[in-house]
Amino acid sequence: MTAQAIGAPAGSAFLEHQGEARPAHWGGVFAMTLCVLALIAWEFLPVSLLTPMATDLRVTEGMAGQGIAISGAFAVLTSLSISAVAVRINRKTLLLSLTAMMCLSGAIVALAPNYLTYMAGRALIGVVVGGFWSMSAATAMQLVPPAKVPRALAIFNGGNALATVVAAPLGSYLASIVGWRGAFFCLVPVAAIAFVWQWFSLPAMRARPRAPGSGNVFRLFRSRLVTLGMLAVGVFFMGQFAFFTYLRPFLEAVTRVDVSTLSLILLTLGVAGFLGTTVIGRFLKRGFYGTLTIIPLMMGAIALMLIALGTSVAATTVLLGVWGLAATAAPVGWWTWIARTLPQDAEAGGGLMVAVVQLSIALGSTVGGVLFDTSGYRSIFAFSAGLLVVGALLVLSTARADHAEACGEKSIPASLVVAAADAGAAPIKPKESRMWMTVGERRFAVTLADNAAANAFAARLPLTLDMAELNGNEKHADLPKPLPANATRPGTIRNGDLMLYGTKTVVVFYSTFDSSYSYTYLGRVDDPAGLAQALGRRGARVEFSNP
Repeated sequence: MTAQAIGAPAGSAFLEHQGEARPAHWGGVFAMTLCVLALIAWEFLPVSLLTPMATDLRVTEGMAGQGIAISGAFAVLTSLSISAVAVRINRKTLLLSLTAMMCLSGAIVALAPNYLTYMAGRALIGVVVGGFWSMSAATAMQLVPPAKVPRALAIFNGGNALATVVAAPLGSYLASIVGWRGAFFCLVPVAAIAFVWQWFSLPAMRARPRAPGSGNVFRLFRSRLVTLGMLAVGVFFMGQFAFFTYLRPFLEAVTRVDVSTLSLILLTLGVAGFLGTTVIGRFLKRGFYGTLTIIPLMMGAIALMLIALGTSVAATTVLLGVWGLAATAAPVGWWTWIARTLPQDAEAGGGLMVAVVQLSIALGSTVGGVLFDTSGYRSIFAFSAGLLVVGALLVLSTARADHAEACGEKSIPASLVVAAADAGAAPIKPKESRMWMTVGERRFAVTLADNAAANAFAARLPLTLDMAELNGNEKHADLPKPLPANATRPGTIRNGDLMLYGTKTVVVFYSTFDSSYSYTYLGRVDDPAGLAQALGRRGARVEFSNP
């Protein structure tokens, strides 16, 4: 049989660019973190300024709250379409454009002579939010080496948490001194500094090729687990922001606090939220889905308790502190869920998550505004509590789907082989066939699985594949014709595993890690020592041949 040389697929945004050695650009990471801080503060500043904004613009507080709704709606549209732009434009240019747009948005809102102009400025900030967050993970992967990506993302989230702490109380305090317009203007120089810093610290990040169809985030809804999880996320955020958007009018009209006390309560909520983000990891390790279920139930109970106890400053402060502790920690859990559920589709999953969250914020604040204007705060709090309870039930359904998907895929050849290897026993196969896998000057013996896919693969030998790098743990390439697949979830991928993803993508793993993805087991390198070094950090040509 004549050897075939097959080009690797274009891959995804996670692919390492072949031939590119990436230094760590920590200045760019910190510049983007400053941008995150300004962006989050900008997005939710209206929460603490709703009353003076409504008075000045001569609209109801519910209509002023629609500024959050419209920013969420435009964030949804942007998060679903930004990938089409990102593949054509240098990522540095795109990030600088978004930062400049943030400056423009702040100036438009601060100078808005009427309600329509204010809403136009809020729509612009929605574009920035959707674009920036959809690109954040992929950008981090271009700024630092793969081993440093988690640290870079943690720094980004630190800016998010800090903004959550200071935005509401600082906005309330500044508005009492320079007015709500002055509070918005104060963020313009912060965004300008972030723009200049990014200009000098971000490297050129040219667009990367992607596989056909990989930018379609809606394909993820084919998974029942993803569908239920996204529903749980959406209902949770809708319930949260139906309540949170109209918190200031409630505190002023029902709890009857002055500006100083209002700022103190909002600061308490923010500090509690910051603490929540620091401790949530421990609870997620002890009980992942249990923690994600308890959080909305706690928040729903607090919303109902505030209907009865909202006139007490002390009780309201304590309850809102607990609310902040839970509400700010919840997104950490859901982003962890994305990493667990879609480890190889984190960019697409992240874009979909941004769209779902922003759409939910828009719906929650819109419905909340209508209820606030027509029925008062009690209807909003009851509505929020109901949604949060539904969200908790959806988390339970997500957990069951996750468990069913895992348990339903246990009877797989790969798991039997792995279990036997862990126990020190011989591989469980009635028939053993072997092949060689050659990378450069190194040759590795591979024991093939006893299944239709492995037999069909062996029938095509000798075969040469130009395999692309992905995620710092695998090489992959597409075959010209599909193999008979019987995909199952192995749970743990091991160094040296040879797998089939879908029906055409051959994957060689050179690292051990947990995965929730499903593969058809093809075989395993007998002795994977030195495999990672042979494959290298970029694309590699791999030859498969008969012994």
